[in-house]
Amino acid sequence: MDYRPSVTDVEPAFIDERGAITNIIDQVVEHIAIILSVKGSRRADHYHPIQEQWLYCVSGGWKGTFEQVDTKERVEHTVEAGQLEYCPPLWAHTYEYLEDTMFLNITTGDRDAGHFDEHTIKYVLQTA
Repeated sequence: MDYRPSVTDVEPAFIDERGAITNIIDQVVEHIAIILSVKGSRRADHYHPIQEQWLYCVSGGWKGTFEQVDTKERVEHTVEAGQLEYCPPLWAHTYEYLEDTMFLNITTGDRDAGHFDEHTIKYVLQTA
């Protein structure tokens, strides 16, 4: 597995006259949230020390900027509806929404708001 942020096109695994089945994640996850973001807004500016994170874009899209917190390696990409973004631990990330967007936030650990500073560490990225 590539432990760098990446984007994958997610294609249906099965299609017939009733519709389609699209498999998104094939490993154990502990948390799934639906997030709505407004065009022109920015979210994240943090990293996760342990958790892996996937964002499945239901509608809309964003530009993602990533920085590995130890080496300062940087990665940028855009995500559109139907794509799955992967972000490994220790990669700071920020998102700029190119249009009104709905996505699933899927993680390998819980996101208990009462313990936010344990799973999510503030880290402001500079973007162009």
